[in-house]
Amino acid sequence: PPEWTADATLGTRLFDETLTLGGRVTYVGDRPASSSNRDSGGYTTLAIWDHYTLVDFFATYEVNENLSLDVNVDNVLDAYYMDALNTGLMPSPGRTFRASFTYNF
Repeated sequence: PPEWTADATLGTRLFDETLTLGGRVTYVGDRPASSSNRDSGGYTTLAIWDHYTLVDFFATYEVNENLSLDVNVDNVLDAYYMDALNTGLMPSPGRTFRASFTYNF
C-alpha cells in the first residue's frame, strides 16, 4: 500500500436541502517498496505507481419525496494513474461522467 493518503470532502445543501453539491480531493503517495524482486527468487514483480491526486464532483437533486437525480464527475482533471492497490499494470479510468435517477415506491 502507499506510504500515506489524504482525502477531503466538502459539500453544501441548498434550496431547503433539495440540492446537494460537493467535491472530493484524494491524494495517494508513492509506494514505499522497491521494485526489486531479488528476495522473492525473481518470480514476482511489484507494480510501481507514482503519487497522484484525484478531484471528483457530485450533485444530488431531490425532485420530490420519491424521485432524485444524481450526477457525478470522477477524475475531473483526467489524471493518468495506476490505482494504488492494483496488482496489475492496467491504468485506472480517466474522466468519468455518471448520472442516475432513483425512484422509491
